[in-house]
Amino acid sequence: PFYLETRESQRFAELVAAPVPRAAGIWTQVTGWFSGAHLAYLRSPLGPEVFGRPYFGTFTGPFNWVGAESGYAGLAALAGTAVALAAAAARRRALPFALFAGFALLAAARFEPLVATLAWIPGARAMAIERLLLPGTLALAVAVALGAQALARRPRRALWIAFAAAAAVSLGAAATPRTLAAWLLLAAAAAVAPRRRTLAALALVAALVVDLGLFSRDLVPAGFARQLYPKSPLLAELARRGGDEPFRVAALGTEAYPATLAPAGLEDLRVHDPLADQRYLDLTGAAFDFHPTTSLYFAPFARPERRFADFLGLRFLLARPVDDAPVGWEPIRAPAEPGWVAYENPRAAPRVFLPVAVALAARAELPERAAALDDGRTVVVATEQAPPWLVAGVVPGGEDRIRLVARRNGRLELDLRLAASRAVATSLLEWEGWRAEADGRALETLPLFGAFLGFRAPAGESRVVLAYRPPGFAAGAAVSAAAGALLLGAAVASRRRRS
Repeated sequence: PFYLETRESQRFAELVAAPVPRAAGIWTQVTGWFSGAHLAYLRSPLGPEVFGRPYFGTFTGPFNWVGAESGYAGLAALAGTAVALAAAAARRRALPFALFAGFALLAAARFEPLVATLAWIPGARAMAIERLLLPGTLALAVAVALGAQALARRPRRALWIAFAAAAAVSLGAAATPRTLAAWLLLAAAAAVAPRRRTLAALALVAALVVDLGLFSRDLVPAGFARQLYPKSPLLAELARRGGDEPFRVAALGTEAYPATLAPAGLEDLRVHDPLADQRYLDLTGAAFDFHPTTSLYFAPFARPERRFADFLGLRFLLARPVDDAPVGWEPIRAPAEPGWVAYENPRAAPRVFLPVAVALAARAELPERAAALDDGRTVVVATEQAPPWLVAGVVPGGEDRIRLVARRNGRLELDLRLAASRAVATSLLEWEGWRAEADGRALETLPLFGAFLGFRAPAGESRVVLAYRPPGFAAGAAVSAAAGALLLGAAVASRRRRS
């Protein structure tokens, strides 16, 4: 389900929808075995301080602490994998996991022939392939269990040689006191495992605390969220004015980076996510010149006076005092922050509203029509997606009423009183999984501007519920329940056989 959703994303549209280069074109781009600083990722499984103590020492790894350390599964995983590959009984089961971990390491290190080959796999060009380190560490964690089983029996010399080789490579990469202590505890656990299982387990737990426990503690910020993202007096004033109704904010240019307003409890109109819906970005690009790409994460924002901002519910705009004020917007200032000013949009539409007019246009024209709106409560529907009951033109219904009763993540409840059945608009993205119901009856939905959720509400008084369930949730829950039942049954059967 997650992959199916990514097909509408910015990253997919930018990198996957482009034509696949010809074989000659791919391979002529391979200039060496590895790509620059990425080669250092090959060292990530070797120790907790192979790139320095996270956030406390001098960083010697590729790019940043989080990315560089994401390939570390622990010294027990490194030792267990080596032992499992040396043990004839465990090798066959451990080999697929070790091979996948090796594949993830080579991909993250940008092994050029492998990267060039991945360009031919549908969807692979959209991946940030360094993230393969995460499932790669999971594969090592599975392999360690197989190695531990081999050591728990009476280990042969070959297993000790494999263990010692893993320790030597790790200490050669970074022989720090913490790494040495963890290896000594692991060796003690392996030495007593055939005779004293409880003592071996205690030594293993101690090794994990010294290794992964201290390592994880270093990666967790030691401060408070309010110190990292303080809610300034101006942002606090915007939140107060916004009240309980959902609204959006933005900032002119790149003065405040996209998504940095979210920790203050403000929903930013500008997205900062390569998996953002490309249909949405097509519209914001045409209306506000907001075009984030893989290489331009922090895209500037302009033209807030466009009426499409009203449709999106853009209530507040942050700017510098030297910026031009949007016409008709009320300025908001905080004396403690003279370097900033906010503007309040008096025309911002609520998250769910009754449109005053409906227009039809070809799907390819929707971004242009959004940019040229003359009323934020006018909606445009693609001719190819318009249902038979939808009529273009001004929508009558001066006495019609709609009220938001309750909302929480993924669910809105509305009270409607309509003289006749009509379209209702929202600025919620029309992702698969949204459903609309009136008093328990499913309502027909329709896409607005090709990207937002609309629905047909019945005449009269009704309670409408908009609810979102991720695609595949029910099937995934059923598979998980079935897998849990099978594991439980296998455990009971195994216990009965032993008894």
